[in-house]
Amino acid sequence: MWEQIIYYASLAAAGGLGQGLRSILGLKKAVEAGDKFSTKRLVLTMISGFLTGAAIGIWTNSYRAAFVGGLGSTDILESLVDVVKK
Repeated sequence: MWEQIIYYASLAAAGGLGQGLRSILGLKKAVEAGDKFSTKRLVLTMISGFLTGAAIGIWTNSYRAAFVGGLGSTDILESLVDVVKK
């Protein structure tokens, strides 16, 4: 049981790592553009990276897929918000 919990947590961490990388690059771009930093948005995107990475990692049984899922989770969520707004 603990092995499964650790495995799922590590998949979530892989997703969080992917989202963290994307967040760092996004922050760099925002600072260069003079945009304001939003802690709330950073926290929400990191949570989405963890959750999306865990879900995709569990579904595919792959750390790579979890990392890429976390990396792209913000794009997926922003696309869904755009669809709902229309």
